[in-house]
Amino acid sequence: MKKLLFVLVLAIAVGGLLFATDIPEEKDVIKKETKKGTVTFVHSKHLKVEDVTCKTCHHTFEEGKAIVACNACHGVKEDVSKPMKAFHKLCKNCHKKNKDKKAPTKCKECHIKA
Repeated sequence: MKKLLFVLVLAIAVGGLLFATDIPEEKDVIKKETKKGTVTFVHSKHLKVEDVTCKTCHHTFEEGKAIVACNACHGVKEDVSKPMKAFHKLCKNCHKKNKDKKAPTKCKECHIKA
């Protein structure tokens, strides 16, 4: 249930974006509460990283079209990875490639407990 809620919150946060360069202020910073702590994602920070585009994370992205919510496939279709597994794989692998930019790769570097 918590995973579904996470995907739903994420889908709402990014689902209405038509263009990544026009990210509404209220959707720039996304926070997700997890058992291991709060994960904060900042769209504008990630768009400043070389070779990162909308399609890097939103793999079904098409210019001029609405972004398809993650939970349209992840956690729904049997042949598609669950949301948490997909996010961890995508984020951690990208962060490991960009370790010279001090991208977090350890649990407590992304999951911050208050």
